[in-house]
Amino acid sequence: VVGGYAVQFFWADGHSTGIYSFDFLRRLGEGQ
Repeated sequence: VVGGYAVQFFWADGHSTGIYSFDFLRRLGEGQ
């Protein structure tokens, strides 16, 4: 969790680019 407003993923291949806000992730899920 980044500052209580987003998440940052740490992938198995070692990269960790991108911070995804909870709002952004929620909107992605609504489109499913």
